[in-house]
Amino acid sequence: MEGVGAALADHVDHRATRRAVFGGEVRGFDRDFFNGVHRRLRLLLRAEQARAAAAGLLDTARRVGDVDLVGGRVADGLGANELRELAGDLRNRARSEKAVVVLFSVTPGVDDEPAKVPFVVATTAGARDAGIGAGAIVKEAAGLVGGRGGGKPDLAQGAGSDPAGIDAAMARIAELVGNG
Repeated sequence: MEGVGAALADHVDHRATRRAVFGGEVRGFDRDFFNGVHRRLRLLLRAEQARAAAAGLLDTARRVGDVDLVGGRVADGLGANELRELAGDLRNRARSEKAVVVLFSVTPGVDDEPAKVPFVVATTAGARDAGIGAGAIVKEAAGLVGGRGGGKPDLAQGAGSDPAGIDAAMARIAELVGNG
């Protein structure tokens, strides 16, 4: 997987990769199959890179009252599915019984499209018992990144279009966690 990951990370030309893998030009079904595999490998590599980077977030958790606030902005280009998976993993590995995991990612806009700012909040059972719900946090923070969101007390997600609002959203989340 490391060789494939390195090739993907270096953005190897698709045609050269196809020739190396399949021994020549690829047409029709084979091309579609290869492109699907290539896309999936890129997603897996990006998710693995995000997991590795996010592991350090546990070490830098901020203590707000008696709750650990884990998170912030992670690798750019992650979607809601990847953020949910990552948040669940971090929540399960949190060092505190009371923890809130908050992850933001940014996908820059193309041409006239605005940027996308997906984010996820996950809470531990201890945090929920203290009255801290992920859905309420997401509803409060979403407006600060120019979006909306919601969810359940254990896991919620949102999306916006203003990356400049991430710091304000994190500050508001810290207030909410502190007021539990």
